[in-house]
Amino acid sequence: LLIAGTALIYWRKFREIHARYGVHKPEVRQATLSVSAANENFNTWVILVPFVALAAVAVYLSMHWNDLPQQFPMHWGDRWPGPNRWTNRDWQHVYGPLLLGAYENVILLALAWIMSHESRKTVMRYVTVRGVLFLLYPLTFAFALGPLQPLLSTPVWLGPGVLLVSIVGLMYWSYRKVSAPQARDDAPEPQSDDYWKAGFFYWNPDDPAILVSKRVGIGYTMNFANKWSWIALATILVAFLVPGFLKSI
Repeated sequence: LLIAGTALIYWRKFREIHARYGVHKPEVRQATLSVSAANENFNTWVILVPFVALAAVAVYLSMHWNDLPQQFPMHWGDRWPGPNRWTNRDWQHVYGPLLLGAYENVILLALAWIMSHESRKTVMRYVTVRGVLFLLYPLTFAFALGPLQPLLSTPVWLGPGVLLVSIVGLMYWSYRKVSAPQARDDAPEPQSDDYWKAGFFYWNPDDPAILVSKRVGIGYTMNFANKWSWIALATILVAFLVPGFLKSI
């Protein structure tokens, strides 16, 4: 029912957009005449706090290394509420989650920077960049709590629970911001059917932007007519696959 309901909402939204921007009306475009690009601001302290927190947890674990049990649970699955995978006390499994958290934070920051510099100044850009920066905190909390769990005896659901609640709250905030009556883009995204193949894929060789707001929903998609979009897509894919590859070695 959830999938069917979501599909119905998207179908109705596509019909509305097609009726408004399809073959019935010519597109009116706007452009900013500002000399310098209007990019989102990145507060240094907002960026540094998650990395400092991960480093502090690493120092704390080093100081209490002998208090860690020789074996501790690292995964819960088909035997819930009990663990189904245990690990030994070694640097890879104790500090590994912290390194992975720092790595994921770097990827998120890189995505936020690309969105800020390679997309137009729109409400969606503001919402997406701010949302990515916000996610650094619950994500860091979840990665830091894992290796601390044997020492603090925290509930195993606390980290994922905080992350899930944060994502739901972020989605609600994003929807309110994007759909607010006062929301106005400085340079609205192209919505004509000519640029959207099958309604999903943006293809505009004359558009220098790599990222554009999705036609329906919240978030971004790529301009697949731009060769740099394919390079960026391959880079992102490799970045997400590297941790799994290193883990399998």
